[in-house]
Amino acid sequence: MQIPEGFYQIDTFNPNSKFHLSFRINYPNFADSIRNKNEQNLGGDIYIHGGKSTVGCIPIGDENIEELFFICEIIYQNNTPIPVHIFPCKMGEKNLAKLYKKDPTQIPFWKSSQPMYRFFQSHKMLGEVTGCDEFGNYQLAIPWD
Repeated sequence: MQIPEGFYQIDTFNPNSKFHLSFRINYPNFADSIRNKNEQNLGGDIYIHGGKSTVGCIPIGDENIEELFFICEIIYQNNTPIPVHIFPCKMGEKNLAKLYKKDPTQIPFWKSSQPMYRFFQSHKMLGEVTGCDEFGNYQLAIPWD
C-alpha cells in the first residue's frame, strides 16, 4: 500500500534529488483516479531514484539511476513518452494466488494488468494501454497475445 501499481510515464526529471538523481512518474493516472474515487488524497510525487531506501518511492541504487537517468533524459528530450510499468510481483500463477488470498478485492485489477506482464516477459516488447473500464481496470492492446 505504498508504491502504486499500474502503467505510468515519466513526467519530471530531478538532477538535484537528495537521492542522487530521480524522475517522477505521473501518479495518479486515470485508472488510479477511478479506482480510488472515494479517497480524498491519492498522494503523488512517486519517484524512481538512487539510493537504497525510501518510503513510497522506488530506489534502484546510484549506479542504476545514473545509467537510466542519462538514457531517459535523451529520450524525453525528443518528446518521446517513457512508459513505466509497476507490477505487484512477478505475475506467475503462484505469486498471483498469494496476492488473490491477501486482497481478493484487487483480483480484477491484477487480472487486467497481467496480460501486459506476460507479453513483455515473452516478447520483450510493450503492449499499449488503451484506456480503462468504469472500475479502473486497464484495457490493453497487446499484439500477438
